[in-house]
Amino acid sequence: MSEAPPLRRAIAALRGGRPVTIEGAEPVAILPVETATPELLGLLDPERKARLLISGERAAALSLANLREAADPAAPVLIERSDWLD
Repeated sequence: MSEAPPLRRAIAALRGGRPVTIEGAEPVAILPVETATPELLGLLDPERKARLLISGERAAALSLANLREAADPAAPVLIERSDWLD
């Protein structure tokens, strides 16, 4: 059996609740919000600078749809980290 392409492995990992790292000039770690425990976030983001990217549908479900960038349920919404979220 051949090895799955990297994108398919990443999708499977995210669907399984596991983090994925995208290597590059500025590596990015991606984690499903449902599995983002404080311990795992501490390992992935020790400087506490990570932002949260959620789907438009999730933003609407969280009553964020009154904000301009969350008004389109087909568009993702980027939430900046704030001290009050910690």
